[in-house]
Amino acid sequence: MHVTTIVDTNEIERQVREIYLEIARLQVRRRELNKRIHKLKRTKQSVDGTYHAAQALQTERDQLAERIVVLKSTAASIQNRSFSKQATVVASNQQSVSESTHTPPQPVIQPPRISTYTPLGRWRLLPSQTRSRIVWTLGNALMLVGVVLLLYVGGLYTHAEYARYAARGDTDVPAPVSVIAPVETSDTYEPAPFTAPNLSVNVSSTTNEGLVRSAVPDASRAAHQSTVTRVVIPSINVDSKVVEVGWEVQEQNGQQVAVWQVAEYAVGQHRGSGNPGEGDNIVLAGHVGGYGKVFKDLYYVQVGDQITLYSEGQQYLYVVQEIHVLDEEGVPPEQQAANARFIAPTDHEVVTLVTCWPPKGPDRFKQRIVVRAVPFANELNAQPAINGWTIR
Repeated sequence: MHVTTIVDTNEIERQVREIYLEIARLQVRRRELNKRIHKLKRTKQSVDGTYHAAQALQTERDQLAERIVVLKSTAASIQNRSFSKQATVVASNQQSVSESTHTPPQPVIQPPRISTYTPLGRWRLLPSQTRSRIVWTLGNALMLVGVVLLLYVGGLYTHAEYARYAARGDTDVPAPVSVIAPVETSDTYEPAPFTAPNLSVNVSSTTNEGLVRSAVPDASRAAHQSTVTRVVIPSINVDSKVVEVGWEVQEQNGQQVAVWQVAEYAVGQHRGSGNPGEGDNIVLAGHVGGYGKVFKDLYYVQVGDQITLYSEGQQYLYVVQEIHVLDEEGVPPEQQAANARFIAPTDHEVVTLVTCWPPKGPDRFKQRIVVRAVPFANELNAQPAINGWTIR
């Protein structure tokens, strides 16, 4: 009967492995020094600086060699101590002489094999100072990239906030420009006459959402300049500048259709629509989401609410008379053509406010909110045409 004391070799193996890794790094450094010393000795110029440099390198090489010898001796000492403590065998007096005890073979800790052909092996062979410099450089590069991204995103938010501030009607800052410059006309411009256009097109939902479409305005209306500069709707806290917006002509099912632009942060007046005092349809459109969200609460306007327009230094008061929620996407072409009539010219003065609805959800931007208001003086002499919501 015998008792064996087993010593955990995990810590010893780790210590020996670290020593051999350090020996490998020192050997790489020593080879580099040998190359540099050999190169200096081959130079035929007898310069004091070269001689002293070679002497310094030889001194460093000798110190590395001594260090390697010390480390190897340390590793061997650790292994010997682990072998002596690995197991003790206590023989019992009752055992026969023929039952000789057999000492198990002692584990031999081999130096770790470091492959110089893998990135990890090459990295571990680099001197610690070199690795520290590489880590420092990468860390600073990542911080620089982070600062640049932060400044870029901050610039975008700052621009958006400034544009929203500039779009407010109570500021003297110039209003933000529209997405695209208004359409320019020429002598050869020949638009299609105002007929009920076929607005049913096969385009993806991402490009078809939120569009305001109508027949292409005629040449005289295309040359007509808009004069409205500000709109105020106290009931929904809207006080915004107004900028002129144009349209893009698209051919759909053989017909030319005007797809109107929408101002990014301010309210956009359709070029060619009427101005206050001209007895025509004054068409104003704005975003319900994204950008300035200037008409985000247009859905909550009620009949009887007041709207004030500023044009050429004058204020014009209007009263809401009609409110419509129109289905625009996925409806028959006849209904889309009827919806387009709301932004067509009229024989009497009316303000038409247009935006998309709803701002989110599965039916996002598939409807249009159309609010119509008449001059305040006309409202006093007439009964309201509609007393609530009209939904199509």
